[in-house]
Amino acid sequence: MAHPDPAQLRNVAVLGHRGSGKTSLVEAMLHAAGSTNRLGRVADGTTVCDHDADEHRRGMSIAASLCHLHWKGVKVNLVDTPGDASFQGDTIAALRAVDAVLMVVNAPAGVEDRHVLEDAR
Repeated sequence: MAHPDPAQLRNVAVLGHRGSGKTSLVEAMLHAAGSTNRLGRVADGTTVCDHDADEHRRGMSIAASLCHLHWKGVKVNLVDTPGDASFQGDTIAALRAVDAVLMVVNAPAGVEDRHVLEDAR
């Protein structure tokens, strides 16, 4: 397998509070890019990123997970991060490995008042 040109490679962390839709957004992006042939659902335990039995039982991500897609000649590595404050270690670690962050906010609920990433400063 040929290595991609670094100019055509993006590493993006998907951040947001618990239940904001990070994993669902990643799943939709993978499907839209043609990386998957079906749209998985968190409630059904069929998403690409949440593959651990404990994640299925809890209905949330408990560890950062990596997946990738190709979009308009660019390889995009997505890091789906946990949103619950109990698992913020993986979220902070992901920030050290990415070029950009995609922040997901639940529009009706707004931003939660927890400062999940205050230790990252």
